[in-house]
Amino acid sequence: MDIDRLKKDWKEINVTAGATRAVDTDDIAAVASRHGSQLDYMKRRQVMMMIICAIMPGVSVYSLEGLGLPSWYLAAFGGFFIVMGLLIFATWLLSRSLNFTTMSVKQLIGQLVGIQRLRIAHKIVGMSLAIPLLVYLFIHVVGMNDRWMLGGCFGGLVAGIAVGYLADRRIRHTITRLKRSLIDIDDAAVAE
Repeated sequence: MDIDRLKKDWKEINVTAGATRAVDTDDIAAVASRHGSQLDYMKRRQVMMMIICAIMPGVSVYSLEGLGLPSWYLAAFGGFFIVMGLLIFATWLLSRSLNFTTMSVKQLIGQLVGIQRLRIAHKIVGMSLAIPLLVYLFIHVVGMNDRWMLGGCFGGLVAGIAVGYLADRRIRHTITRLKRSLIDIDDAAVAE
């Protein structure tokens, strides 16, 4: 083994790694300043959704009691909001742990991918739980023969879907743009 050649290779690796880290730090700071307000919006939205999920079990059970629904349904409806609140809390914890000053580009991208995966799981669990609950509620309301009640339920369903879709779309675009910016930084660092 040639000791001098190993020392030279080691110095080249250290110099290259140091230069890449300095570029990453500057570029990461630029991405953080460009997308910081969007990330703050995403975190505020998650806190708001957690508060709503904390309040809704009591409100929904109280408001649905007058419809004569069985107690298992009221418990399942309240449980739906508790499960959704826990999933939102887990996503919020991941979002809150994004740290542009201490994390590398790869770690930030990995964290964003984790947030996206958790949000996909959140949607799957939410739809899997909500659709049977809503179908049963509509069947019960149709059985009451009250067209105003049915219209109110349908209007609430449409409004809920619209608000959820718009909020999800904005958060999804924020994560995608941030991830794309970080991938561009990583590609540029590799090219150098």
